[in-house]
Amino acid sequence: MVARRPGSAILVAILALVLGLAAGAPAGRPAPSIVYRLRPDPRLCPSPLCGGYFASEVNRTRTTCADGTARPACHALEIDTSRVLLPAQWAQLQRRLTFDQVLVAGTLTTVPAQNGLPAEDRLVASTVWRSTTTAPSAKPIWLVVDTGVRCVANPCFSLRATLVNSSRTAKLSALRGWNRAIPRRGLLAAGTIVGVPNAGPVGTGRELAASRVWLPVIPAG
Repeated sequence: MVARRPGSAILVAILALVLGLAAGAPAGRPAPSIVYRLRPDPRLCPSPLCGGYFASEVNRTRTTCADGTARPACHALEIDTSRVLLPAQWAQLQRRLTFDQVLVAGTLTTVPAQNGLPAEDRLVASTVWRSTTTAPSAKPIWLVVDTGVRCVANPCFSLRATLVNSSRTAKLSALRGWNRAIPRRGLLAAGTIVGVPNAGPVGTGRELAASRVWLPVIPAG
């Protein structure tokens, strides 16, 4: 009989565990959508060096471009909305890009270099958001969704707010300044979260005081 070293069984077990985890590891997930504000590039020079758009991440001072570089804004040669809007819809919305009237959630990808021209970014849209007003707002922008929670007494924390382009979340008892139903995809709201004493028999509430709201644009037809 051949004697085994005491550590050999442990080594085999560790190796089996590592191989098992590797075999069961999920495939890489696609990058999550980022919400961008857009402004047209007015410079007069040959495309793709000029023209297109400047895309900057909402609630952030730096934007990560498709090549991984962080800049104040990324130059996007084009915005691909073909998966979420009809061409005529996007043509109309392009006229409303000023003053953050339109925000676009999506992923920046690379348009390969060709014909001696440098590679450029392309923003592939997953959701387009349209403002309900034209009034500008410098407040942080939140994604607000209805969680479906219903209560028998107020305040009822039935809403969840997520600071756009971050992992910060907060439970809300109300969205101040918005009296309509919240769409299934949620809505974007610029504002600050405030406590509301004596909001009901349960105690203090927490509301997002919205100064501006964006709704998701639904494909026509």
